[in-house]
Amino acid sequence: MNLAEAEDKVLDHFRRNGFALEEWPSLHLALEWRPRLRVTRVRHGRTSEAAMVVREDGSSYKQPHNWYPLLEARRQLPALSIYFAIPANVNRQPLLGELQELGVGLYVIQDDGILIRVQDDRVPFEDTIISYPIVPNLPYRNRMNLYKVFSNCTDYLWWLDKHFLLDGLSLFDDWCHCGTPSVRELKVLGSNAVERNELSRLRRNFSAFRTEMGNVGVQAEIRILTDQNILRTLHDRYIISRTIAFNVLPVGSLIQGQQGSLTLEESPPNFMNLWSHGVAL
Repeated sequence: MNLAEAEDKVLDHFRRNGFALEEWPSLHLALEWRPRLRVTRVRHGRTSEAAMVVREDGSSYKQPHNWYPLLEARRQLPALSIYFAIPANVNRQPLLGELQELGVGLYVIQDDGILIRVQDDRVPFEDTIISYPIVPNLPYRNRMNLYKVFSNCTDYLWWLDKHFLLDGLSLFDDWCHCGTPSVRELKVLGSNAVERNELSRLRRNFSAFRTEMGNVGVQAEIRILTDQNILRTLHDRYIISRTIAFNVLPVGSLIQGQQGSLTLEESPPNFMNLWSHGVAL
């Protein structure tokens, strides 16, 4: 993976999390970067701003640098959050030490496209805003915000909702057919806490759903929790993936547009442990 591809991966990470991206020519002109750097402005809302700064010359990583322009950018824009993005196969020394001293963040992109943040920028930015609102009377926007959560998932999507409804499968199916799914596995863990006719609807429809998911390269499974002791310990609902997890509203609330948010979850439950206690639909 070359530097341009690494940049695209990182910028896509911000874009999928609700940021607006634009070139930042004024910063290009104000600061004479050596070696030349390309700066992309990353914005969220009207006041927050950050910059993704990416080297264009891979060999430059092996050279010491004059970081005066970077310090000048810090002085001119104290709220600036700066991240470099490099492929995993690039030698990070002495770059890593230099960036640590400056308080600049660093992303590494693996060959399989997985994004790893090696160190944070000293100005907190992206971790504080990944939240997608669900608002009454805005059904289209609500659906798009749920799709953003889906799109943040890689490799697999595990959905835990003890009141899971058939409508959840419909939402996932619609997202899959909007483009190429970013996951290859869907595991849904519901429970018998829903009405009996809802479980019947799931049983009648899941086989066809699973077949259609297979046609787009997604292996779908569903299990039901029946252990009341376990169910009493569960309150929130979660969508969990390889590198990210979200605390989400119940499917019924998503469909009805009840006020709430889809937010990052730092401590999701052990899904596979719960999965092992589930029974076939």
